[in-house]
Amino acid sequence: MVPKMATRIFECLGKALVMAFLLTATPCVAAGSAEAKEVSTKVNEAAAANLVAEALNYPNTDYLDCEGKEDAPFYTCAVLGKVSIAGYYSVNPWTGRVWSVWDCKWVSTPRLRASMAAVKDKYSHHELGRYARLNRLHPLCEFP
Repeated sequence: MVPKMATRIFECLGKALVMAFLLTATPCVAAGSAEAKEVSTKVNEAAAANLVAEALNYPNTDYLDCEGKEDAPFYTCAVLGKVSIAGYYSVNPWTGRVWSVWDCKWVSTPRLRASMAAVKDKYSHHELGRYARLNRLHPLCEFP
């Protein structure tokens, strides 16, 4: 019989492999993609890691492994646990909105909302008309 801890590790590894596939194979919902092409991103990889840390109330980014890819519109951050991946979060590079990929919900904390407001301040008057649609973009985060 397999001990419960080993079973839990295999479950987490299985979820991590499925998420890695989903995040690389199907990067983003297409709604609003025309606006996304017309507005430059406002969040870089380092800022994405900081936003996830703020969403989780972490003091720093030491337990986060974030990356962005040219073909994927969102930054993806893995939260590193003691033994395995503890969660995945995606960051909208236009607005800084943070999504919990496993829960398929966006995360909101007072600190994160303040940082998102600072990101919004980077928008030109012309770009602000597209902000609402860009903010609604989200990663595909469905689990099979």
